[in-house]
Amino acid sequence: MTAAELESALLRYFVADELDAAARARLVAAGLELIGDRARVLGQVGLFAPDDPIGHGLAWWEERQRGEPALVLPITALDQALMLYTSEPRLDPRPRPRAHCPPELRGRWQRIGVSRDDVTVAPPDHPRAWTLGNGGELATEGDPARAGWGWRVHEGSARSLCLGPAGDPLRERWTVLAFDDGEMDLVSPDAYRGFERWRRA
Repeated sequence: MTAAELESALLRYFVADELDAAARARLVAAGLELIGDRARVLGQVGLFAPDDPIGHGLAWWEERQRGEPALVLPITALDQALMLYTSEPRLDPRPRPRAHCPPELRGRWQRIGVSRDDVTVAPPDHPRAWTLGNGGELATEGDPARAGWGWRVHEGSARSLCLGPAGDPLRERWTVLAFDDGEMDLVSPDAYRGFERWRRA
């Protein structure tokens, strides 16, 4: 893997275009240093466990896993460098990873129904709408508890719509129970039964 290839991946999977050339060069050098150090590479393998949420909902992780619940092998040198950028708090600068935001979910959604028994759907008690932005921004209406949060999607054994603040982006995992272009049914992370029905507005 060349420095140019690594910088291209850095720009694709992280918000690195806001960094100057010198900062990007430091990150590229750190990635190349890691992949040249066999002991560090082996020490990093545990971070690739698919049930470890470190990569969940990140563009590079979801692309490499392709929805597979088991680890996709082999782990490439590029994967190792991208994991370094994701997981190493001492990097300076530490690039912000891009969220996995599938285009079919982007846009404004309005809650139109609630099912408490998994069969009947009743109108919600109060209106609520979410606008899922292209880059992981979340705008809310009638939902002040989630104001300022973001969103991303984890494609695992079940598709999850993850919501949370910047410091805890996976705080809530809503299971996408059913989806088509105009509607989706979401199971709340704290629900044992039932779902909410949302319609593209």
